[in-house]
Amino acid sequence: FDVLVDDGSKLLIPEQLSSGTADQIWLAVRIAISQLFFNEKVPLIFDDSFALYDDARLRNTLIWLSDQDIFSQVIIFTCHDREEQLLKEIGAEYKSIKL
Repeated sequence: FDVLVDDGSKLLIPEQLSSGTADQIWLAVRIAISQLFFNEKVPLIFDDSFALYDDARLRNTLIWLSDQDIFSQVIIFTCHDREEQLLKEIGAEYKSIKL
């Protein structure tokens, strides 16, 4: 799959953008592909996938993920507290397990 981003004057590949923006593009691509291949709700599993997101991008992503009912569950593995703090701030339902 080739992904190009139109910045208004030229087409860019994700690697020409910030790391957080590129990660967000690949997240959108993976979610779109999962929707193409599966007709039922599937879990999403993230393993430190948001490390390069700034706080605003992470907040918006968590809000979007918490509003979706197309996934059976969303599992986020992380060594940071930022995700949990933002989930609390946005009032999302979640369960935290610390190892």
